[in-house]
Amino acid sequence: GFDERFRRAFREDADLALRLDAAGWRIAEGERQTVHPVRAADRWVSVRAQRGNADDVLMNRLHGPGWWRRAGAERGRLPRHLAVTAAACAALGGLATGRPRAAALLGGLWLLGTGEFFYARLSPGPRTRDESLTMALSSLLIPPLATFHWTRARLQAPPARWYDGTGVWP
Repeated sequence: GFDERFRRAFREDADLALRLDAAGWRIAEGERQTVHPVRAADRWVSVRAQRGNADDVLMNRLHGPGWWRRAGAERGRLPRHLAVTAAACAALGGLATGRPRAAALLGGLWLLGTGEFFYARLSPGPRTRDESLTMALSSLLIPPLATFHWTRARLQAPPARWYDGTGVWP
């Protein structure tokens, strides 16, 4: 029942749940225990995971803008990533057009947003030197990559058509 347009293990379950709900099925909480061992991950796993932002675009296309609430999904940091990336781009634009004050202000906003993201990710620990370096490097890369994948999906996606309750899926 999973929609094969979801190429990663991300959002395919929320899509299925929303389709079941829209078809009149009831999803009940049960008692089941699953052991899912955590795979070994390299330093860049969270950077690669930003491809999942494209799946959020597909969810919007399929289920409408309110799908987050209906699926009980967290909104995530995409709005902040978009703002941080916009500040960085605008700061570079200010430098390129000879507006150093604007560039400094916008660069400060980029630095503040990036610093907040880094702190939020590092706070839980373990705060080793290697973990701190990983968090610093990936915190610089994640906002623009999340923005890139989201924007690319928005530009490539067909016009918004979500489920209308007729039994026919777009």
